[in-house]
Amino acid sequence: MLNRTIITGRLTKDPVIRTTEGGNRCAVFTLAVGRSYRDKNGERGTDFIPVIAWNVLSDVCEKHLKKGELCTVEGSIRTGSYMKEGTKVYTTDLKADSVFLFPRAARDPSEEARESSAPEGFEEIGEELPF
Repeated sequence: MLNRTIITGRLTKDPVIRTTEGGNRCAVFTLAVGRSYRDKNGERGTDFIPVIAWNVLSDVCEKHLKKGELCTVEGSIRTGSYMKEGTKVYTTDLKADSVFLFPRAARDPSEEARESSAPEGFEEIGEELPF
């Protein structure tokens, strides 16, 4: 059996950092991913995929991912459930194993101080694509 997913999309907001009771950190964020087909009105839909990155990868996400940025996440789909006000709520998210950054097209002057090379745990995709 295989549970492997790769998605590319834009962050809907900055990652939210959480810490579990056991002390593990996670970064939670959502990627907006466009659909490849058009509906009957000629419009493309968008899926909003919740992503969770754990431990060291969460630290990297917190430092380098910002709302609106394009990135690719590779990981596995997980499902779960919890009780909320007596009702069972089902969840589906993508557990990130790798996050790939794209170069920023236009930086504002306040971001010039940020590192230009990819951080540890990330792979920067250059201007030229390998295909």
